[in-house]
Amino acid sequence: MDEDIEITEETAESGDCLYVFTYVGIITCGSRVVKVFPKYLLSKREDPLDEMKQVVKVLERYSRSEEQIINVFNGNGENRSFNILAVILFLLNDYYEYGIYTNSEDIVEVNGEGEILWGKTIDESFALIEDNRPYYMELYTGKTVDDDMDYFKRLHECVLTQCSHQLHAAQLDTLFDMDALELSEEGLQDFGDRDYILERIYKELNVQFNTRRQILLKTLYAYISQDRRMLEENDGISMFGTTAYHAVWEKVCAEVFDNKLHTHWDSLRCQCLWRNSISQ
Repeated sequence: MDEDIEITEETAESGDCLYVFTYVGIITCGSRVVKVFPKYLLSKREDPLDEMKQVVKVLERYSRSEEQIINVFNGNGENRSFNILAVILFLLNDYYEYGIYTNSEDIVEVNGEGEILWGKTIDESFALIEDNRPYYMELYTGKTVDDDMDYFKRLHECVLTQCSHQLHAAQLDTLFDMDALELSEEGLQDFGDRDYILERIYKELNVQFNTRRQILLKTLYAYISQDRRMLEENDGISMFGTTAYHAVWEKVCAEVFDNKLHTHWDSLRCQCLWRNSISQ
């Protein structure tokens, strides 16, 4: 609601209900998906998909440049709702940028191709002495490999596949340029009940010190704990966009038209004098 917006009396008498959005982006409310275009898109087409795809990419770029965080919840108190769309987009974009969550496993081999573990080799291997020099017939070597059966790797793949299906069902995968993901055939029920999964994530958080992994684990925790799906029949509202598109538009124009806002006045004056001298 905006006090500065007025609906004409003719509209009220017609019986039609009009909605005015001071917002640009995507909104989902229950089973409804609303695409709010910028007002400069005056295309005659009913759904200017290509133009809106560009707007979405601009919003994503702007959010990163301003270091904005993902709003997991909309509203406050009793009116608070889980922003499932924002969480899904974060998880998918994180996957495209960083890949699958992996945990490594250290393996010790005999005469392998990894780094020689001299301490273990000296302590546990038999040496032949010749000219006061030891020669080891067996060398212990170590290497680090990704654990393909790791619990959190499989859980991440399962959630990503689920998120991709939900985005496709809402017909938003094309708009956000997201390819379909089929990374897992498992369901969340294959990982235990919800409380067990959340407990495992909580324990993993306590042993992970990488910032990206911590953010990913916390987002997975929020996704699973809320147990929400897009397009469900409820009053939950999800959104991706901004109520300050004028600021985005201003920043785009400043970039395109070579903004001089932060240029010192003496520098601008010298440029003007130089250009005048050249023209004369």
